Amino acid sequence: MQGLEELVGLELISSDARTIGTVEGAAIDPSAWAVKAIRVGLRRGVEKLIDRQKRLFALDKVLISTAHLGRVSDAVIMRQPLTALKDQLLPEDGEMMPAGAFIGMRVMCGDAVFLGHVDNILIETSEGWRIPFIQVKLSREAKGQWERGSGTAAPALVNVTTQAIGALGDMVILTLTIDEVRKGSGREGINAMNAGGG
Repeated sequence: MQGLEELVGLELISSDARTIGTVEGAAIDPSAWAVKAIRVGLRRGVEKLIDRQKRLFALDKVLISTAHLGRVSDAVIMRQPLTALKDQLLPEDGEMMPAGAFIGMRVMCGDAVFLGHVDNILIETSEGWRIPFIQVKLSREAKGQWERGSGTAAPALVNVTTQAIGALGDMVILTLTIDEVRKGSGREGINAMNAGGG
């Protein structure tokens, strides 16, 4: 499991060992809770191969479907050679949400308690690029309620399963109360850490 902030900045490399560019973000499908594409700033010269106009002062950015991506570690490796890149591009789509717009959103619990802000999304790159958890940076109020309810210090970040997201608009509304988030966070946090995230 990898956080979005760990993914941004990695190089995208084709199967024939050519550098395509650098990952600058991701586009998510909130209905499926999966990353559908990564946004890549193209390396100079790659534009010609995909028939895109070269920009004078800026790098061209494209969306590349995650269905065509292989391994992710210190870089992201495509399953195809550089010549196949043109066929892997996705158009900007109103169904997909830029992950950057999701980061920083307010998170409200089902009992109307302000939990905090989305700090990161955790991605299972080996399992269809699904998003099993979001990491929430707890608000001061939530930390106070957390500590009163448990008698222990509240963590700075808490993992919340995407299955608990009831609504997504200007903010995230969970189906869980703050007590349910607190009780479930120990188990989910341990599961995410065992899977390599957190």
